[in-house]
Amino acid sequence: MRWRIFSKGPLLSRVFVYEEDHRPTLLSPLYIASFSSFGDADFQGRALATLRSLRSSRAEVACSPVLLSAYDLKRRLKTGEQTHSGDNSCELIAELNKGCYWQLDSGVFEQDSFQDETWTGAEFISVFQAARPPWVVAFDFRPNASSIAAFEEALRKAIRGARESLGGSITTLLMRFHGDAGLWEREKSDSETNRITGMLSVLSEVLREASACIHVVGVVENELGPGIRSRLRSLARLRRKLDDAGIEMPIHIFGASDPQALALYCLAGADMFDGVNWSRYYLDVEDCCLRDKGLLSWKEPSLGEATSMARQVEMLGVGNIFRMQRFMANLRRLAETRQPQTAAEEAWMGFVGSCCEEIIERRE
Repeated sequence: MRWRIFSKGPLLSRVFVYEEDHRPTLLSPLYIASFSSFGDADFQGRALATLRSLRSSRAEVACSPVLLSAYDLKRRLKTGEQTHSGDNSCELIAELNKGCYWQLDSGVFEQDSFQDETWTGAEFISVFQAARPPWVVAFDFRPNASSIAAFEEALRKAIRGARESLGGSITTLLMRFHGDAGLWEREKSDSETNRITGMLSVLSEVLREASACIHVVGVVENELGPGIRSRLRSLARLRRKLDDAGIEMPIHIFGASDPQALALYCLAGADMFDGVNWSRYYLDVEDCCLRDKGLLSWKEPSLGEATSMARQVEMLGVGNIFRMQRFMANLRRLAETRQPQTAAEEAWMGFVGSCCEEIIERRE
């Protein structure tokens, strides 16, 4: 298992390639369609319909990555218990295993969203052992204090669990922060600079030590900062530190779907993204925004195109995935050629450059 840098683009952008048996399997930038029972009680039906539509619509996207929650598979579909071939979880996992490069999330997002304090790492591991996904997000822990020591303890606890129980899969380490003690500045001061520098030094140290079991580092979008400028600066700091430490590892931003934000994040050093908005909105990659799903088409569906509301929603999701793949391909082209081809691409580069200039130029 190995991710390596295929090319470096403008600012801090790059293209990563994932090789399996010395063959390229995945390329960044990469958008991963997420399914979650939080806000979507029929996530299992939507996942099955989407996977089958992708497979039948276009052969080359049969391996389009998707993400499912261990919480949902365990609590909603009973994976890891005494299941039978006709059970919901078996049907879904069988569909996932038909060539899909899917990702198993730890379920902490649903645990937090549903305020379910009973969800445990042991339950997560039971789902992992039953499903054996090709890609997994390690069970994450939020620091119990704002200190650098608490941040390090949470990272090492997550890595210890990954090392002991998650072998055989690509593994993502999702780092979490305590309240406002993230990678963005709460104020301009030497103490803030020292705190952020210390956190990044700890992160690079534990990633070097865990290079055999951690392949991707992740962060939740809304934990990067309160606004787009602070988020871009947090990302730029993270990417610059990984580069300086010689750590060749993709950065995954969890919960990010807005096309324009994804373009900016790519230029600031991010490589992959996931979210649920692909199934809830119309992703307009031309105007780079989220629109009401009723704008899937400016015309009414023709007879046979969508015989029910459920079918129309399925078409929305599959169309969004295709659109996002084309958008990722355009960002990949920008990173490979280093030449913006549109006014929007020039504007994105100018904005990220103005927000992160001293970080990119190593003057911070």
